[in-house]
Amino acid sequence: MEGKDIKIIISGLTGKMGKSLESTLKDIRFKELFSNLEIIPFESLSDLQNKDSSVIIDFSEASNTLEVLKEATEQRIPMVIGTTGFNEEQYKTITDCSNNIPIVLEPNTSIGIATLKSMLSSVKDFNFNDASTKVEIVEKHHKDKKDSPSGTSKDLISYIKEEISEDLNIEIKSIRQDDIAGEHIVSFINQDETLKISHKAHDRSIYSRGALLAAIWLDRNRELLGVYKMPNIYLSLEED
Repeated sequence: MEGKDIKIIISGLTGKMGKSLESTLKDIRFKELFSNLEIIPFESLSDLQNKDSSVIIDFSEASNTLEVLKEATEQRIPMVIGTTGFNEEQYKTITDCSNNIPIVLEPNTSIGIATLKSMLSSVKDFNFNDASTKVEIVEKHHKDKKDSPSGTSKDLISYIKEEISEDLNIEIKSIRQDDIAGEHIVSFINQDETLKISHKAHDRSIYSRGALLAAIWLDRNRELLGVYKMPNIYLSLEED
Protein backbone atom coordinates (compact mmCIF):
# COMPACT_ATOMS: atom_id res chain seq x y z
CA MET A 1 0.00 0.00 0.00
CA GLU A 2 2.99 2.29 -0.05
CA GLY A 3 3.00 5.13 -2.50
CA LYS A 4 2.51 8.83 -3.01
CA ASP A 5 0.18 10.80 -0.80
CA ILE A 6 -3.48 10.65 -1.82
CA LYS A 7 -6.02 13.30 -0.93
CA ILE A 8 -9.37 11.68 -0.15
CA ILE A 9 -12.16 14.20 -0.66
CA ILE A 10 -15.21 13.15 1.34
CA SER A 11 -18.68 14.16 0.21
CA GLY A 12 -20.95 13.69 3.21
CA LEU A 13 -18.18 13.97 5.79
CA THR A 14 -20.60 14.74 8.63
CA GLY A 15 -22.78 11.69 7.93
CA LYS A 16 -22.45 8.19 9.40
CA MET A 17 -20.07 6.97 6.71
CA GLY A 18 -18.08 10.19 6.63
CA LYS A 19 -17.42 9.88 10.34
CA SER A 20 -16.60 6.20 9.91
CA LEU A 21 -14.01 7.03 7.22
CA GLU A 22 -12.33 9.51 9.56
CA SER A 23 -12.38 7.00 12.39
CA THR A 24 -10.88 4.27 10.22
CA LEU A 25 -7.86 6.44 9.42
CA LYS A 26 -7.31 7.08 13.12
CA ASP A 27 -7.61 3.41 14.10
CA ILE A 28 -4.16 2.07 15.07
CA ARG A 29 -4.88 -1.22 13.24
CA PHE A 30 -5.05 0.60 9.91
CA LYS A 31 -2.76 3.54 10.55
CA GLU A 32 0.17 1.95 8.75
CA LEU A 33 -1.99 0.60 5.93
CA PHE A 34 -3.55 3.98 5.19
CA SER A 35 -0.74 6.27 6.35
CA ASN A 36 -0.42 7.77 2.87
CA LEU A 37 -4.03 9.03 2.84
CA GLU A 38 -5.30 12.43 3.87
CA ILE A 39 -9.02 13.08 4.32
CA ILE A 40 -10.42 16.50 3.52
CA PRO A 41 -14.09 17.63 3.32
CA PHE A 42 -15.71 18.23 -0.05
CA GLU A 43 -15.95 21.87 -1.02
CA SER A 44 -15.49 23.41 -4.45
CA LEU A 45 -13.05 21.42 -6.56
CA SER A 46 -12.17 24.35 -8.79
CA ASP A 47 -9.48 25.64 -6.40
CA LEU A 48 -8.21 22.22 -5.37
CA GLN A 49 -4.47 21.72 -5.61
CA ASN A 50 -2.92 18.46 -6.84
CA LYS A 51 -5.98 17.13 -8.64
CA ASP A 52 -3.83 14.32 -10.01
CA SER A 53 -3.49 12.87 -6.51
CA SER A 54 -7.10 13.35 -5.40
CA VAL A 55 -10.00 10.88 -5.27
CA ILE A 56 -13.57 11.60 -4.17
CA ILE A 57 -15.58 9.25 -1.93
CA ASP A 58 -19.30 9.94 -1.80
CA PHE A 59 -21.74 8.43 0.70
CA SER A 60 -24.52 10.98 0.65
CA GLU A 61 -27.83 11.23 -1.22
CA ALA A 62 -28.58 10.54 -4.87
CA SER A 63 -29.20 14.11 -6.08
CA ASN A 64 -26.20 15.44 -4.15
CA THR A 65 -24.00 12.65 -5.51
CA LEU A 66 -24.84 13.67 -9.07
CA GLU A 67 -23.91 17.28 -8.33
CA VAL A 68 -20.56 16.13 -6.93
CA LEU A 69 -20.10 13.77 -9.89
CA LYS A 70 -20.68 16.60 -12.36
CA GLU A 71 -17.89 18.64 -10.78
CA ALA A 72 -15.63 15.59 -10.46
CA THR A 73 -16.07 14.88 -14.17
CA GLU A 74 -15.24 18.46 -15.12
CA GLN A 75 -12.09 18.33 -12.97
CA ARG A 76 -11.18 14.75 -14.07
CA ILE A 77 -11.09 13.39 -10.49
CA PRO A 78 -11.92 9.66 -9.99
CA MET A 79 -14.84 8.88 -7.69
CA VAL A 80 -16.01 6.13 -5.33
CA ILE A 81 -19.81 6.16 -5.07
CA GLY A 82 -21.38 4.29 -2.15
CA THR A 83 -24.65 6.21 -2.29
CA THR A 84 -27.82 4.22 -3.01
CA GLY A 85 -31.31 5.04 -4.26
CA PHE A 86 -30.52 6.04 -7.86
CA ASN A 87 -33.21 5.79 -10.53
CA GLU A 88 -32.55 4.58 -14.09
CA GLU A 89 -31.90 8.05 -15.45
CA GLN A 90 -29.39 8.76 -12.68
CA TYR A 91 -27.62 5.45 -13.35
CA LYS A 92 -27.33 6.47 -17.01
CA THR A 93 -25.78 9.79 -15.95
CA ILE A 94 -23.19 7.92 -13.89
CA THR A 95 -22.41 5.62 -16.81
CA ASP A 96 -22.03 8.58 -19.15
CA CYS A 97 -19.64 10.29 -16.72
CA SER A 98 -17.53 7.12 -16.57
CA ASN A 99 -16.50 7.83 -20.17
CA ASN A 100 -14.36 10.63 -18.71
CA ILE A 101 -13.32 9.34 -15.27
CA PRO A 102 -13.06 5.91 -13.61
CA ILE A 103 -15.85 5.29 -11.10
CA VAL A 104 -16.33 2.63 -8.45
CA LEU A 105 -20.10 2.32 -8.01
CA GLU A 106 -20.91 -0.04 -5.16
CA PRO A 107 -23.83 0.00 -2.69
CA ASN A 108 -21.82 -2.19 -0.30
CA THR A 109 -18.04 -1.77 -0.18
CA SER A 110 -17.32 -4.65 2.24
CA ILE A 111 -15.22 -7.64 1.23
CA GLY A 112 -17.82 -9.83 2.97
CA ILE A 113 -20.54 -9.00 0.43
CA ALA A 114 -18.10 -9.59 -2.42
CA THR A 115 -17.42 -13.03 -0.89
CA LEU A 116 -21.16 -13.66 -0.41
CA LYS A 117 -21.70 -13.09 -4.13
CA SER A 118 -19.04 -15.67 -4.91
CA MET A 119 -20.84 -18.14 -2.63
CA LEU A 120 -24.15 -17.43 -4.36
CA SER A 121 -22.63 -18.55 -7.66
CA SER A 122 -22.17 -22.06 -6.24
CA VAL A 123 -25.97 -22.42 -6.04
CA LYS A 124 -25.97 -22.72 -9.82
CA ASP A 125 -22.82 -24.85 -9.86
CA PHE A 126 -24.53 -27.51 -7.70
CA ASN A 127 -27.96 -27.13 -9.34
CA PHE A 128 -29.54 -26.29 -5.99
CA ASN A 129 -32.17 -24.13 -7.64
CA ASP A 130 -35.06 -25.73 -9.51
CA ALA A 131 -38.50 -24.72 -10.72
CA SER A 132 -39.89 -24.78 -7.17
CA THR A 133 -37.11 -22.71 -5.59
CA LYS A 134 -38.07 -19.44 -3.91
CA VAL A 135 -35.48 -16.86 -2.91
CA GLU A 136 -35.95 -14.64 0.12
CA ILE A 137 -33.73 -11.72 1.13
CA VAL A 138 -34.06 -10.32 4.64
CA GLU A 139 -32.13 -7.08 5.12
CA LYS A 140 -31.73 -5.08 8.31
CA HIS A 141 -30.39 -1.54 8.71
CA HIS A 142 -30.45 1.37 11.12
CA LYS A 143 -33.73 3.22 11.62
CA ASP A 144 -32.49 6.34 9.79
CA LYS A 145 -31.71 4.59 6.50
CA LYS A 146 -33.85 6.25 3.83
CA ASP A 147 -33.99 3.71 1.00
CA SER A 148 -35.94 0.48 1.37
CA PRO A 149 -35.09 -2.06 0.17
CA SER A 150 -31.40 -1.35 0.48
CA GLY A 151 -29.09 -0.78 -2.46
CA THR A 152 -27.22 -3.94 -1.48
CA SER A 153 -30.44 -5.98 -1.68
CA LYS A 154 -31.23 -4.60 -5.13
CA ASP A 155 -27.66 -5.35 -6.20
CA LEU A 156 -27.99 -8.93 -4.88
CA ILE A 157 -31.22 -9.39 -6.83
CA SER A 158 -29.50 -8.26 -10.03
CA TYR A 159 -26.59 -10.59 -9.32
CA ILE A 160 -28.86 -13.58 -8.65
CA LYS A 161 -30.90 -12.91 -11.79
CA GLU A 162 -27.79 -12.56 -13.95
CA GLU A 163 -25.65 -15.35 -12.45
CA ILE A 164 -28.20 -18.00 -11.38
CA SER A 165 -31.59 -17.63 -13.08
CA GLU A 166 -33.76 -14.83 -14.40
CA ASP A 167 -36.84 -16.90 -13.52
CA LEU A 168 -36.28 -17.14 -9.77
CA ASN A 169 -39.01 -15.65 -7.58
CA ILE A 170 -37.28 -13.26 -5.17
CA GLU A 171 -38.96 -11.67 -2.17
CA ILE A 172 -37.45 -8.95 0.05
CA LYS A 173 -38.19 -8.16 3.67
CA SER A 174 -36.75 -4.87 4.94
CA ILE A 175 -36.27 -4.15 8.64
CA ARG A 176 -35.27 -0.74 10.01
CA GLN A 177 -34.43 -0.55 13.70
CA ASP A 178 -31.91 0.73 16.24
CA ASP A 179 -28.37 1.32 14.94
CA ILE A 180 -27.89 -1.86 12.89
CA ALA A 181 -24.86 -1.41 10.65
CA GLY A 182 -26.18 -3.82 8.04
CA GLU A 183 -27.29 -7.44 7.73
CA HIS A 184 -28.36 -9.46 4.68
CA ILE A 185 -29.67 -13.02 4.71
CA VAL A 186 -30.27 -14.73 1.37
CA SER A 187 -32.37 -17.92 1.57
CA PHE A 188 -32.97 -20.45 -1.21
CA ILE A 189 -36.05 -22.47 -0.31
CA ASN A 190 -37.28 -25.51 -2.22
CA GLN A 191 -39.46 -28.52 -1.42
CA ASP A 192 -36.77 -30.53 0.33
CA GLU A 193 -34.35 -28.10 1.97
CA THR A 194 -33.41 -24.51 2.67
CA LEU A 195 -30.02 -22.90 2.09
CA LYS A 196 -29.13 -19.64 3.87
CA ILE A 197 -26.13 -17.43 3.13
CA SER A 198 -25.74 -14.38 5.32
CA HIS A 199 -23.52 -11.39 5.99
CA LYS A 200 -23.61 -9.20 9.08
CA ALA A 201 -21.65 -6.00 9.54
CA HIS A 202 -20.44 -5.59 13.11
CA ASP A 203 -19.15 -2.10 12.45
CA ARG A 204 -19.33 0.44 9.62
CA SER A 205 -15.54 0.39 9.39
CA ILE A 206 -15.82 -2.54 6.94
CA TYR A 207 -17.41 -0.18 4.43
CA SER A 208 -14.84 2.51 5.18
CA ARG A 209 -11.90 0.17 4.63
CA GLY A 210 -13.41 -1.05 1.36
CA ALA A 211 -14.05 2.50 0.15
CA LEU A 212 -10.49 3.53 1.01
CA LEU A 213 -9.11 0.50 -0.84
CA ALA A 214 -11.24 1.49 -3.82
CA ALA A 215 -9.85 5.04 -3.64
CA ILE A 216 -6.28 3.70 -3.65
CA TRP A 217 -7.11 1.51 -6.65
CA LEU A 218 -8.63 4.44 -8.53
CA ASP A 219 -5.56 6.56 -7.84
CA ARG A 220 -3.39 3.85 -9.36
CA ASN A 221 -5.69 3.31 -12.35
CA ARG A 222 -6.80 6.78 -13.39
CA GLU A 223 -6.58 5.85 -17.05
CA LEU A 224 -9.06 2.95 -16.74
CA LEU A 225 -12.29 4.74 -17.64
CA GLY A 226 -15.56 2.97 -16.83
CA VAL A 227 -17.70 1.77 -13.93
CA TYR A 228 -16.22 -0.81 -11.55
CA LYS A 229 -17.41 -2.96 -8.63
CA MET A 230 -15.63 -4.08 -5.46
CA PRO A 231 -14.63 -7.55 -6.80
CA ASN A 232 -12.58 -5.71 -9.46
CA ILE A 233 -10.84 -3.79 -6.70
CA TYR A 234 -10.00 -6.69 -4.40
CA LEU A 235 -8.77 -8.86 -7.26
CA SER A 236 -6.46 -6.13 -8.55
CA LEU A 237 -5.06 -5.36 -5.10
CA GLU A 238 -4.35 -9.05 -4.49
CA GLU A 239 -2.38 -9.22 -7.72
CA ASP A 240 -0.15 -6.23 -6.80
